[in-house]
Amino acid sequence: MTRRAFTLLELLMAMAISGVVLAGIGSALLAAARALPPKSDPVAASLTAAEAVNMLTDDLRFATSITAAAADAVQFTVPDRNDDGAPETIRYEWKGAGRSLLRTVNGTQVTLLDSVASFQLRYTTSSVTETRTTITTSPETLLASFDGWSGVTATTGLTAVSPTAWAAEYFALTAGAVPRAASGFRFTRVRAVLQRSVATGSISVGIHRATGGGAPEPPTDPMATPAIVSAAALPAAAAWFDIPLPVAPSVTDRQSDFVLVIQGLNGASAGWGYYYASGAPKDTAPIAIWSTDSGRSWDPSSGDLHKTDHRFEVYGVYELSASSKTAVSRIQAVEVLLNAPAVGPALAGGVRLHNQPEAP
Repeated sequence: MTRRAFTLLELLMAMAISGVVLAGIGSALLAAARALPPKSDPVAASLTAAEAVNMLTDDLRFATSITAAAADAVQFTVPDRNDDGAPETIRYEWKGAGRSLLRTVNGTQVTLLDSVASFQLRYTTSSVTETRTTITTSPETLLASFDGWSGVTATTGLTAVSPTAWAAEYFALTAGAVPRAASGFRFTRVRAVLQRSVATGSISVGIHRATGGGAPEPPTDPMATPAIVSAAALPAAAAWFDIPLPVAPSVTDRQSDFVLVIQGLNGASAGWGYYYASGAPKDTAPIAIWSTDSGRSWDPSSGDLHKTDHRFEVYGVYELSASSKTAVSRIQAVEVLLNAPAVGPALAGGVRLHNQPEAP
């Protein structure tokens, strides 16, 4: 079948109709654009000012803390809004040559309104009595140590330390070193009699929780990241050597017995000084132990546990908690009053604060 094409007359008629339709659309768009109020229009200015007041009250509603609360400025934090895991810091203030209303979020400032004639924040507060807990940390104190037995003649020696030879000391906190009123403590420093054998590699110094009852085998994992010390830094002859420990969480469960473990890393070889006496008192702590198979088994036998002890000192700090009743002023609500010449009548807004943060 033969397909019929458009005639010239039909094409001209279609073009004319399309022109009329496009002209109508253009006229409608022009009329709509002329109908929009200019920025200087009082109605538009009033809407913009109302939006600014609403934004301020919406931000304040869920403030978790307020760090500045003046008549012309307020600064506060709100929960994370941009998924970076940190709260947002927001500040509103009336300032500048043109007395603008400014909003700053995490350091980025924008102007909400220009030429604001007046701006005032009024705070409704309440005074409440709250129980506050303060935690004080003690100065560094000696928590446990050994450097010989009183009235007992002893000989000295060195326990080998290497990647496979581990030396350890089971110890208990000295009575009274951590007050019973303490809410927790943490180890800060180890001091031990050490001597390097090979000035390569490093040694690891860590404190483990003991299994209790004077058990000679320390747990597999240390309580916190061990201190790493270059073997070259150790003294060439046996001498006391200080080893700061990495910051660790506080011990809060009344654990009182621990194991200090020293091992070699990367080919390091050293010695840990000890005292030995066959007539040493049969105590249950401290107790020197050592391993020649990277901690899989430990010596000496149970009958000789009391005869050898490594020379060491362990330091730490403890925390004391104190509760007291304190009068606190909390912000319950904020009223906003704003007046701009282009707006007309003054605007007012208000908000009750969900978290009632403490007044600065």
